Amino acid sequence: MEIIFVILFLAAFLHSNKDKFKINRPEPVVKTNIDFTFTFPIDREKVRKLHNKLMEAGDIKTLQAVRLVEIIFDSLYIVRTTRNIETAKSRLDLASNNYIELQLESPDIAHQIKAQYLEWKNEGTNLMYINAADELAKKSKKVKMQKTKDKYIQNAIQILEDGLLNGADSGLLLQEIEKLKNNV
Repeated sequence: MEIIFVILFLAAFLHSNKDKFKINRPEPVVKTNIDFTFTFPIDREKVRKLHNKLMEAGDIKTLQAVRLVEIIFDSLYIVRTTRNIETAKSRLDLASNNYIELQLESPDIAHQIKAQYLEWKNEGTNLMYINAADELAKKSKKVKMQKTKDKYIQNAIQILEDGLLNGADSGLLLQEIEKLKNNV
């Protein structure tokens, strides 16, 4: 009988003081959905604001994906503008590797940028050969000796022919080769 009395007493005590004995559970994490669409060329200020929103929301996965997109398009911009073929090739590889990583980690974002990525990659592939050849053609115009001029032009043609072997637009590169041969 004493046990029943103790149990009833404890039950009454706990019920009357239930607010004092609450178990503190952490608040559930509310995931903030942040909508965004990439526009090209990428606006640095918009991306910075997006970074801040993602950091505030604690969405590290999306933040990493956005950073991959930045690296991809920065690299492709360099591929399209540099006149150094080695720099262009290494940046094209970097963009391709990061796009593959993006496809694995965030396929929805990879899908969102796919068309622009492919367009810039194809343009970059062509332009890296054309720009490097153009740089050599400009150098050929600055030298006085015909032998040196011919060497620069032959090297420029060789770069364009390498582009033909590596999947660049054959029509475009053949036009550039013809231009170089006609200017000799």
